[in-house]
Amino acid sequence: MQYFSARADTPTILFSAARNDADRMAEVARAAQSIGRRTVAVVPEGEQAISQYVEHVLPVKGEVRECFAPLVYSIPANCWPPSVPAATRATYFQGFGGGRTVEWADGASRIRDSHQIEVLAALAG
Repeated sequence: MQYFSARADTPTILFSAARNDADRMAEVARAAQSIGRRTVAVVPEGEQAISQYVEHVLPVKGEVRECFAPLVYSIPANCWPPSVPAATRATYFQGFGGGRTVEWADGASRIRDSHQIEVLAALAG
């Protein structure tokens, strides 16, 4: 997604359960390496097809069934985003620029609270 809009040395984090997606993820890792991306892979411990193309590996220990991998592998993904703008001195969410205005698409780019289920809200209150 950031291939054309980010600098070649942009840090890139790859997440893979290293099963059905392993060959494609290895291609992505190799392509990232070839353009000079600084890469990290979150992969199962001992994985080698993807790891050979990245600078750093964050191994997931233990056996995780592939159907549950999105739950487990999303944990590190949720820890990084808040710290990235501060570390890189980037504007958070790129300042909502690039055509993202309140008027555009009836404010679809705005972040707001989701609708609440009234019955549950009443029970909680």
